[in-house]
Amino acid sequence: MAKTTPSGRAKSKTKAPKKKPTQLDRIERSIGLIESKLTTLNAWEALNEAISEAKLASPTVAVEEKWVPKVGEWVVCLKLQNQISGIEVGEAYKVQEGGVEGKVCVIDADGDPRWWEPEHFRPATPEEIAAHEAKAEAQAAEDAKLVFGARVEVKGRENEIWKIGCDEPTDEGYWRLCPSKCGNLNTMTAKRHEFTLLP
Repeated sequence: MAKTTPSGRAKSKTKAPKKKPTQLDRIERSIGLIESKLTTLNAWEALNEAISEAKLASPTVAVEEKWVPKVGEWVVCLKLQNQISGIEVGEAYKVQEGGVEGKVCVIDADGDPRWWEPEHFRPATPEEIAAHEAKAEAQAAEDAKLVFGARVEVKGRENEIWKIGCDEPTDEGYWRLCPSKCGNLNTMTAKRHEFTLLP
């Protein structure tokens, strides 16, 4: 007995035969697949072209080279490299020849070369250079008064009077200082920035 459906019709056990695709059906299907792939490829190429145009239109960021001043240039100290430096922030210095590549060589207050990173300096303005040269001239005029017996005051020992005990400093820049009071035979050496000339 054949099974019946809810509508009361008998359900056939045999399936309708599948229609075999014709060569025209296969060609149309292949064309459809090719068109789909071509659409995807065109969209991909359009996307790549848009990305390339966006890259060309965007401003390029230039890589800033590290500034290293040349020998003979004037620079101003921005920050100290260490506490015992002999270099002052805000002071102008002339770049000297040095053997350390990528570093800036300047002469400190003791007359010694110091090699620092370029970021510790900036270019000096003409006004700063003129102020430094005027200060150097005034210092040279005062240094001309440093003769044997000249009275000086040493930093850190302001209550004592000392006298220059030599005609000129050593090659390292040290001056021999003698106490002004008789009977004190202790002498000391000091660099120029460590004492001031008294009237």
